[in-house]
Amino acid sequence: MTTADFTKYKAIVIPDCLCNTSLSTIKFLDDTKRIWSPAVTGNMVLIGTDPSFHAKWFNLPGAYAMMQDALSLVSTGKNGTGMYFSLSCYYQSNATAMPIEALSEIGDFQVRGNLSHPCLNNAHLVAKSSVMTSLNDDIASNWNCSVHEVFSEYPRSGPDGFEALAIALNATGIGARSFADNTSGIPNGIQRGMRQWRCQRNPGRFVLRFLQVSAWHDCSRYLPVEHHIKLVKPNPKQHPLHKFQYCRGYIVDCKLLGIQFLCACHGITEQPI
Repeated sequence: MTTADFTKYKAIVIPDCLCNTSLSTIKFLDDTKRIWSPAVTGNMVLIGTDPSFHAKWFNLPGAYAMMQDALSLVSTGKNGTGMYFSLSCYYQSNATAMPIEALSEIGDFQVRGNLSHPCLNNAHLVAKSSVMTSLNDDIASNWNCSVHEVFSEYPRSGPDGFEALAIALNATGIGARSFADNTSGIPNGIQRGMRQWRCQRNPGRFVLRFLQVSAWHDCSRYLPVEHHIKLVKPNPKQHPLHKFQYCRGYIVDCKLLGIQFLCACHGITEQPI
């Protein structure tokens, strides 16, 4: 097949081979990366676990939901061929970060394993999408081994940057970060294509619409999250439309609890001014 052939498909799907630990299993992907990589310009989902294994042998609802949601995202992009790639258990035994050579034409991806004998079991979603409606924290966790690998490094800047999709909750070490919902951990799933947590920029102004708003409060401060964010008071004139003005980066909704603000991400839709 040629690069042009790959562009005709909605997505390239590389599922896990039932918790396979041999990188030779995906050598074909590395050998052909200069052909298929240029075609992958759409949505991508990379996960450090083995849902096919847990679906086949344990019939776990979360495993089915993970695959269903991931495939929905990568096949619905408008920017070309997408990609779903499960890292299975290929890097599970590596205590130090290793590059994913098969993805080197797309960017520098570093993953590691050897996680708490050898897995972590608490997964937490830190992103949402209208096409990913089946998976949640409860069914993504407690697989006996929910997280085989975590991403210590991945491309995060520019229009083709990746963002965390799910994290190994409270995991520490290389790659650990804090997120906008006041959780911390290391990404075990990353994605390219979800943009609904960002502001849409128009000349001179930013504006957004919340899907859920419980209280209006001043969030004019920087918060210690994955990317620094800043919000200002909502414009009283826009109050009925549930809008904040002049925002950047990730979006938070702030509630007043006692004398403290609690700020957390909510799903939003981009709303041009």
